[in-house]
Amino acid sequence: MSINQRDGYGWQYPDIVGRFGTTHAIYSTNTSLQTGAFATGTTLVRVAVSGGDLHVYFAIGTDPVAVDDTSPIIPMGKVEFFAVQPGEKMAFLQPHGGTTMVTVTEIL
Repeated sequence: MSINQRDGYGWQYPDIVGRFGTTHAIYSTNTSLQTGAFATGTTLVRVAVSGGDLHVYFAIGTDPVAVDDTSPIIPMGKVEFFAVQPGEKMAFLQPHGGTTMVTVTEIL
């Protein structure tokens, strides 16, 4: 669960209220790969993109597929939070050569 806060510049960010659950690690390549299904009670995930050179495309759903140039992206070196539903998954794609590590941590 999160409560939105604002920093000194007016940027909004989630103030995390909860504990970390399962962390899913994906080595994103030129094939869309999915995490496992999120646990009962998971409504927020923390996504970190690291260990590569490029951004990743992503999708969220019960059987998501990340698509090159049409799915939203997460830039390299960034951490973002997303609202999800229990049983959903995330998919990631890094189609421009190489491999990028993505971790998705469930917030319970």
